[in-house]
Amino acid sequence: MTANMRKYLAGLDIGTTGCKVTVYQANGDFKAEAYREYGPMPSCAPGEIDPLVIKDCVFQVLKEVAPHCEELTGIGITSFGETAVLLDENDVPVMNSLLYTDPRGEEESRRLKEHFTDEKIVSITGIKASSMFTLPKLMWIKENEPKRWGQVKKIMLIQDYITYLLSGQNDIAYSLAARTLAFDINKLEYSQELLDFAGIDSKMFSRPIPNGAAAGFINNKLALSLGLPFGISIIAVGHDQVAAAFGASVLNPGDCALGMGTVECLTPMFSGLPEHMNILHDGGFAIVPYREKGTYVTYAFTFCGGALLKWYRDTLGKEVAHKLKAEGCNPYSYFDSQVKDCPSGLLVLPHFAGAATPYMDSQATGAILGLTLATTPEDIYRGLMEGVTYEMRLNLEHLKNAGIQINKITATGGGSGSDVWLQMKADILNMPVTVSGVSQAGAIGSIIMTGLTCRLYYSDEEAFSKFPGKPKTYYPRP
Repeated sequence: MTANMRKYLAGLDIGTTGCKVTVYQANGDFKAEAYREYGPMPSCAPGEIDPLVIKDCVFQVLKEVAPHCEELTGIGITSFGETAVLLDENDVPVMNSLLYTDPRGEEESRRLKEHFTDEKIVSITGIKASSMFTLPKLMWIKENEPKRWGQVKKIMLIQDYITYLLSGQNDIAYSLAARTLAFDINKLEYSQELLDFAGIDSKMFSRPIPNGAAAGFINNKLALSLGLPFGISIIAVGHDQVAAAFGASVLNPGDCALGMGTVECLTPMFSGLPEHMNILHDGGFAIVPYREKGTYVTYAFTFCGGALLKWYRDTLGKEVAHKLKAEGCNPYSYFDSQVKDCPSGLLVLPHFAGAATPYMDSQATGAILGLTLATTPEDIYRGLMEGVTYEMRLNLEHLKNAGIQINKITATGGGSGSDVWLQMKADILNMPVTVSGVSQAGAIGSIIMTGLTCRLYYSDEEAFSKFPGKPKTYYPRP
């Protein structure tokens, strides 16, 4: 084994409910993992999160894996998007952070659209104005919390906040800067035009850098307190969806990741801006800078993917699931085994938590149509799977009409463990669907990006050869 292959790499994934760090040796051998849920945040209202709790949990998971990291070379950091951390002159958060679900910013979003038009905003930022993004929320805070706003010296998202704590360098990956509604995806810098209208100084934001670029080295004093070695490179991987797409081997235009988690998300890669931008604009599809200059991904998603099957487990299948859990069995595996290999006869509208692309309607509700006295719980379970998959088929058609060609789909996430659902995906999408067999695509994506930046690997091909997995492809049946 070469000296490079003996070194260790870590992927730090910061989510809305917890954070996880995963450590591999550069040769692909798993070494350690630690996870922390954030737990109760009594100071937080619904739609808020305490950045200091996130900070503490991040430091805890790093400390837990530290004994296994004597040759750790780099830590790649990825996080959820949109949520801002506002720091004062002493780098202390001035308030809780607002999640994308927080309704504040609705009026400010409307004012942005009235002043610039949706088309202009999309042409600059790649996304439609919405209160879910950072800029309208910053405008709300500036106008409604002037005392707090007066204390703000730095504006960060979660990735660059943690990057800054670890290295002292405030750098944000392009893919996360693109979630602010203040970032120009053409110039790859913050939009002075948008920020001037909002009355916010662009110098308050972190410096945008490419996804997977280095953001300095770990602070020696902090490394000592966490039990980590000195000299670790801190890598700004970026948005969690970008990390998962890269971990699913989305390397060329036409490649597409299908994330089958709580939310289901198609992330295709393309080169240059699509021919029919208006279709993406109308459907609420984001355009996000990817790896090489001029390459992008977009997110086609439904709020209810695995969340619908969890709803079934906790309602219609509650008693069965409780019994199976007591016996040490996986309820989902049992539910899958009861599904007939034929259409359910039901039509399920999977908008149980609102509708995402191509509607972007938070008020939409779900429906189960076609129920008869002969309908069984198993039919409903299959119908839920079908509804989510048809929603993805609809998104796929919108992307193709916009000029985004998809040649290869690779499934990741918890739902990709279901043979029944994967075969259904291939049948309904009418495309082969491959499971890479690599668990935790986001972590692997972060680790490989980190290894490439730290020059432990010399090419994508070499890096991915160290994490081969056990791929399996499901083909559509006419």
